[in-house]
Amino acid sequence: IGGDGIERRYLFEENLWLSILSQRRKRGPEGLDGGFRGLVGKQFIIRNGKVMNLDRTDTFEAKSGDCLVMKTPGGGGFGKPIVPVFP
Repeated sequence: IGGDGIERRYLFEENLWLSILSQRRKRGPEGLDGGFRGLVGKQFIIRNGKVMNLDRTDTFEAKSGDCLVMKTPGGGGFGKPIVPVFP
């Protein structure tokens, strides 16, 4: 089975401009020797309780109190799973 990746959260204490340049947002990393792909990554801003999705390359103004959530892509799995699992 492919990996899940990790989640990072950044809480901004003041207004600022931010640029993101990321990869693996449409297709997860390949698995090897029959392993499944890893999960794709994604990023979004939580502002006043609302989620705003961001593109894989994006520039935006973050406001004080915004939370940037970055979910990194997981690594591809290695080898055929013993128990069938469908991502």
